[in-house]
Amino acid sequence: VPVTLGSFTDPRCDAGSVSGGPIGGVLAVGASRTYACSHLLDEADRSAGSYANTVTLTGTRPVGEGSQASSTSNTVIVNVPTPVPSSISTTGSPQSASTSTSPPSSPKSGTSGTSGVLGFKSGPVVPGLKGPHACVRTTFSVRVKSAGVKSVTFYLDGHKLKTLTARNAHKGWLTLAINPAKVSVGAHRLSAMIKMALAVSSTAKPALARRSLTIVRCH
Repeated sequence: VPVTLGSFTDPRCDAGSVSGGPIGGVLAVGASRTYACSHLLDEADRSAGSYANTVTLTGTRPVGEGSQASSTSNTVIVNVPTPVPSSISTTGSPQSASTSTSPPSSPKSGTSGTSGVLGFKSGPVVPGLKGPHACVRTTFSVRVKSAGVKSVTFYLDGHKLKTLTARNAHKGWLTLAINPAKVSVGAHRLSAMIKMALAVSSTAKPALARRSLTIVRCH
């Protein structure tokens, strides 16, 4: 039977990029149409670690021919890698080889042993993000070990869910429960921005790292 399509909108597409159709109007018997849209990856996608999009289009059958018809697209997932910061140099100002006659001086306090991207003297270890390994239908939990963590902010598809601090820890974990009924069927990117606490004697800045995983909402 012919199907009358509603207006097609998708907040995950860039404005004005939706094409194909008909956008509204009637899809004739035996006919098929393809919709397309584009999205330029931006800083929000970089912060989330990925861009994902799934869309469902609903049409109305003629009176007496049944309920509404719907079609769900494939899920598009584009991973957006976070650029690695430049290494932090701990070498002091160079001295002229022609005028230096004494042995190299010992490193100053606070720079000894500093190396790597984050540049820690002894370096706190950033924990991983733990979550479900199978597709989810009911409320599930994601968690981060609380040892050395000052705060952790959870994001789902780039949207902030909640921030937990060290005082929210329970049995050594910072845990967040998520109800999958609030998200569409398909794959979703879950990420945690983890801020490490500093030791009292440390002069380094706190570590800030992202951990991500993909969850799949079952039918």
